[in-house]
Order: sequence, then structure tokens, then C-alpha cells
Amino acid sequence: MIIEPENDRRAKLESVGVPAAFLDAIDSPEQFKGLEFIAQKPEGTYFYLPDIYEDYDCLQEYDITPIYEGSNGDTFYVHFSNKRESKFVHFELEQDEIYDDFGSNFMYMLADLLIEYFEFKPDLGTETFIRYGEAMGFPNASQLFNALADADRHTFELDAQWRRKHLLEIIGDA
Repeated sequence: MIIEPENDRRAKLESVGVPAAFLDAIDSPEQFKGLEFIAQKPEGTYFYLPDIYEDYDCLQEYDITPIYEGSNGDTFYVHFSNKRESKFVHFELEQDEIYDDFGSNFMYMLADLLIEYFEFKPDLGTETFIRYGEAMGFPNASQLFNALADADRHTFELDAQWRRKHLLEIIGDA
């Protein structure tokens, strides 16, 4: 297991498809109103991972590159890699399990974050979210946020079902 050093983090993440614009947003979230309340630079990840790695089966056999963390510092979004696979995942300190496996396309993780952001700050408006999504490197931000605004008008109770149905279409080959 290797935890990618902070000074190598950016190059490693860009090499697996994480947009530089997204990393800029996480490292300096002040240009995105309220983003710092849902996503932050992975400082806690670097603090906790060396101590918990041996105790978490879900982390075994992977090299780990921190991407970002939730605002409370115990929710981690990382890139896992080994000789057989490369994937983006979300796990937490509370349990030894992968909460979300986004697969090998970072855009699914980014879409998940953008949806959470949309739900957290609905007062920003669709046009602002489109601008923010594009500025973070999400090429289909207009399609995503217009679909979210439409879904929100019709209630958003079946979130997981909506994601399965729409995200593959929205993200496509991005």
C-alpha cells in the first residue's frame, strides 16, 4: 500500500482523469459559494490513513491517492489503484466498507459531488451551478443541472434510481 504523497497527488490524479480545474476548486474553494461546506482539500485523509490502513480490509491491496474529503474530515474520496484496477471510491472512518464505488471514470464521482452541492445550496440557481460545474471541469454541467432542476420540480425522492437512469446518459464518454 502506498498513500500518494501530497506533493505527487496532483500529477497522479490528473494522470487518471481528474481535471486540473477540479483540483484547483478543492484546493481553493472560495470562488465557489458554499463548496467548502461539502468538499475540502484532503488534509484529514493524510492524517488518518496511515493509522487506519492496517485495520480496514477495504483499503488493503490498493495504492491510495486522496482526492477530497467531506467537511467533517472523516469522509474520504480517493483513487484506488493496483495492477488490476483503477477506481474512484468513497469511504468513511465509521465503518470498514466502501460506501460508493464510482468505477474508473472520475466524472461519476464529480457528478455525485455536484448533485450533493446542488442539494446543499439550491439558492444558487441553475445557471450558477452550470457555471461552477463547467469551471470544475465537468463538461456536461448544463445537461446535469437542467436535469436536476427538472427532477427537483417533480420531487427527488428516488435519488438512486434517478442517478442510475440519467448519469450514464449525461456523463457519456466525458
